[in-house]
Amino acid sequence: MSGAEFLLESGVNPEGRPFVAIRWGREAGQFTPSEARAFALSVLEAAEAALHDAAFMTWLQGPPLGLDLRRAAAVLADQRQYRADLWGER
Repeated sequence: MSGAEFLLESGVNPEGRPFVAIRWGREAGQFTPSEARAFALSVLEAAEAALHDAAFMTWLQGPPLGLDLRRAAAVLADQRQYRADLWGER
């Protein structure tokens, strides 16, 4: 990862409640365990989408389609919208 270091650490507050501390550069915060799990899932989903999008863009620009970057990006945007409309996901 480039830039600031990203750190996660488990903890328990004085009332005995669990939390996950997060630090990124000078920023810091806390998640409940369920918020941390939801955040982790969103990171995994974004990583998978990035791989899919990169492969799709490469395919659109290569043979046999050979779309230029602008058109390939427009097709990708259309595909994302179609997926969102169909399944409520991006």
